[in-house]
Amino acid sequence: MQTTKLTLNEIYRLESELFGLTNPQTGEVLSKGLLSQSLTLKNRYWLTRLGEGIQAEKKAVDTLRDSLIKELGTADESGNFSLQPMIDEKPNPNFIKFQEEITALLNEEKEISHSVFLLEQFENLETTEHYPVFIKLLSVEEA
Repeated sequence: MQTTKLTLNEIYRLESELFGLTNPQTGEVLSKGLLSQSLTLKNRYWLTRLGEGIQAEKKAVDTLRDSLIKELGTADESGNFSLQPMIDEKPNPNFIKFQEEITALLNEEKEISHSVFLLEQFENLETTEHYPVFIKLLSVEEA
């Protein structure tokens, strides 16, 4: 196993690099995840394990974000909380505080543990997608 230090923001991006990104309103696929590519079973196994850990981190951040929205936002008639960027055409100070706190959280670093991924394991992968965070996890053997 290997550890790599990523920001929580990079962990969010890695989750979409692994599983893909879909527009929740239209269902349109915006990007195909690495796990949707043609991979060996062994690579698919270790990427799936990595993805499970990444999704747990993302869920923890989402829970914190939602609680901050409840703390700083307002509830509608249905009990749903929201946080408007503007109130009466003026910047909402609670929205500014929310942005500052979320930005600070997403800049926090976390060490993630994962299988050793060698560049050679993915040399036959042909894709038009780009996976910049996953590339940080690759180990390259110098010649």
